[in-house]
Amino acid sequence: MGFTIEDALRESKKRYKMTLLAGEEGCSNAMSWIQMVEDKTILQQLWGKELVVTTGLGFQSQEKLREFIEQLIKYHSVGLVINTGKYIFDIDQDIIDYCDELSFPLLTVPWEIHIADMIKDFSYHCLRAERDDKYINQTVMDTLINPAIIEEINLQGTLMLKMISKLWQFL
Repeated sequence: MGFTIEDALRESKKRYKMTLLAGEEGCSNAMSWIQMVEDKTILQQLWGKELVVTTGLGFQSQEKLREFIEQLIKYHSVGLVINTGKYIFDIDQDIIDYCDELSFPLLTVPWEIHIADMIKDFSYHCLRAERDDKYINQTVMDTLINPAIIEEINLQGTLMLKMISKLWQFL
């Protein structure tokens, strides 16, 4: 299932004063990791599904910010969090509309928020979700390929049916 932006908003909205500006329809996409990016040259190193965080140092003009977002979408990022108040103060409506149109989550957190804490917190959630997903997948695979487990399930199912049958007799 993974850790999603929706999860991040629900669990951390107050703590990090996070605001969703655009792309609500994309908030259910699972993120693989959190990546701090201040320069476009690093974007080709993204694997995809990362939630990108920036202070906006390298994207201070609205034109550069728009180009940055276009590149994030190209490299399959799940969203962008902008730490506003130092380098970026406002985000133009056309950028918000663009993100909405492409269901690309655009979020802000105010400058007083320590983004290192947020990145650490979200990274922990991503790692935990990945671990849980692997455990569930392995359990399902073990169940499907292990005859003893299948026999156990069949035996329990048969016993359950017998118990239900006896209960019906009394009704």
